[in-house]
Amino acid sequence: MIELPEHKLVLSLLGFRDADVTSPKQLLLTLRKTLGNIPLQILDATFIAGTNHALFATLNALNAFKQGNNLSSHIEVEVLLYLSAQRQISKAIELIGVKTHTHNIVIILLTSSREEAQRLELILEQSLSGQRDDSVIILDDNKRIPLMQAFNITPVQIQATTKQGLEALEALIIEKSAMLAVSK
Repeated sequence: MIELPEHKLVLSLLGFRDADVTSPKQLLLTLRKTLGNIPLQILDATFIAGTNHALFATLNALNAFKQGNNLSSHIEVEVLLYLSAQRQISKAIELIGVKTHTHNIVIILLTSSREEAQRLELILEQSLSGQRDDSVIILDDNKRIPLMQAFNITPVQIQATTKQGLEALEALIIEKSAMLAVSK
């Protein structure tokens, strides 16, 4: 849980390993019905480059709404766009959305308090198949190639940064996400 005091919100990032996703659309509808009117996004963990990626994308989405520069009418869709560094919803879903073959998922929730976040996290843990495992959020070597391909990042770009290895990859993905805000 990450408190976002400037937005009076709490960001929850939950990872699940070995989730059974037979219908991504139905899963999302069911969870939204179960949790109520809470901004919620379900993503393929393979394409989340760590907590900072999710945090900065969420902050950029919230700031876009605050400044009236949002591309979508729903904050959870705006988060999806920033996470994927895409301007089109269909491309964002295709890139980082949950599919029937997805087994490791990340759920992003925005709530108004820590208590509400804890309550909803518990409901999610009881409602979802698979095992709660936040380590699927972490950027590791297994994600390197899929992320580089998804975000069109070359080895030359990674070498050109002041950071090394996975830190460089994370920084480049966060930068691509942030560029969505200035390319509007």
